[in-house]
Amino acid sequence: MTTLTSSALPCCELLEPRIQMSGAADLVHTTATFADTRVGVHATSNGGKAFFAGGVYAREFDFLDADLVTVYEAATGQSSTLHLSAPRILNFAVTVGGKSVFADGYNQLTGFSAVVDIYDGTTGAFTASTRPRLTSYAVAAVARDKVLFAGDSSASPITDVFDPITRQWSTTTLPRQVFSDAAAAVVTGNYTLIVSPGGANLFDSVTGRWSGANVPFARSTRSLTAAVAGSKAVVVDDTGRVGIYNFVTHRWTTTHLRHPRTAIVVAAVGSKVIIAGGVPPQNANSTERPVDNVDVYDVITGRWSATHLNGATSDLAATTVGRTAIFAFGSAFSIPSGTGPDLFTDTNPSPLYTGSLSGHANGQANLTLFNTGDAGLTGPYTIEVYASADRTLKGAIPLGKLHVDTPLAAGASVSLQIPTAMPRSARHGAFFLLAVVVDGTGRRTAVAASATAFHVKPSAAAWG
Repeated sequence: MTTLTSSALPCCELLEPRIQMSGAADLVHTTATFADTRVGVHATSNGGKAFFAGGVYAREFDFLDADLVTVYEAATGQSSTLHLSAPRILNFAVTVGGKSVFADGYNQLTGFSAVVDIYDGTTGAFTASTRPRLTSYAVAAVARDKVLFAGDSSASPITDVFDPITRQWSTTTLPRQVFSDAAAAVVTGNYTLIVSPGGANLFDSVTGRWSGANVPFARSTRSLTAAVAGSKAVVVDDTGRVGIYNFVTHRWTTTHLRHPRTAIVVAAVGSKVIIAGGVPPQNANSTERPVDNVDVYDVITGRWSATHLNGATSDLAATTVGRTAIFAFGSAFSIPSGTGPDLFTDTNPSPLYTGSLSGHANGQANLTLFNTGDAGLTGPYTIEVYASADRTLKGAIPLGKLHVDTPLAAGASVSLQIPTAMPRSARHGAFFLLAVVVDGTGRRTAVAASATAFHVKPSAAAWG
């Protein structure tokens, strides 16, 4: 494929040959039962619980908007019901700082909804707020402790920002336009990535900076859905095209689903990104016959595997609680379906990483390391820093290392300073700092690269 370029971040590289395995390794598939069926549901997790909110349900020959929130407690397998302040087909459900935000949406009687429902994971109570503008958005994303609503249906470049703690609204403008017809967002460690056919917007919470890049999706793309595991985000469009974004190299690789389909959902658990359900292209405009296909991508091994849902379903809602990804509700033959969730539990938990790296090749590198996996990084481990021309270990020049004895728990972060020294014999050219974690088994994982390059001059190991 053609390599795309960007003035901000590089975009695309060729994907390594796809390795397909039968059966989803290290995932245990079980099912449960919910009391109702709905479609148009959105899901998020908070405090060990999964929340499936809103949507429509069928009654006789009609579809009615729902205010239901099905709460599933992963530890006990028990479900209960809460209620939104207004029935509607939700567009977004996200959680930040113990607050779950259910926002945007459409009611068949009243039209677009400006209501924002906020669930407090500490008190277990719902409260409501109102958006300042009555419009529809393409995507909601979490950046630091705020929720961003981007892709205004009026094509406005303005992004609305909501603080669920203070209930205050503000606005910002992203580097790349988010188109209203298709967008997806993921959050991992220090990064927020918002992807649209108009480009990608990347936020680093450590530096507080936004940057933009091109994307491997056509402007005609009608839908995008995404999930993230460690340093890789997996984004799938409505044609079955898969873009994999690497937060270390800041490059995309691409492949295709073996069985392309639309109306899918994507979730991640541990190192596995799970792409479930959907409708094949040949059925999308006719009988809407869904499938039970599940594709699984392991970000550590780079391998794909396949399994199946308990039943053929499209337009599922999905979220992850602990080591279990939960897929529920959805549609079959245009009728709300899915009486119970499909649960995929990770039986081989692993630490995963992202990070923010800055500093100097002669002196000190500053790394903020995030463990985004579902297992802790046990000590001792080593941080190695290199000078790299392309943010990979190929031909990289060692600069320094730091031995760390303190474990890094899942979901935790740590700031480290690593002494560095560029060899005077180093070849001249432009280099990035590259940080690598070496765990107790000897496995090396690149975790972060500097945003800007330094330059080694021909005369010696000097830079500018």
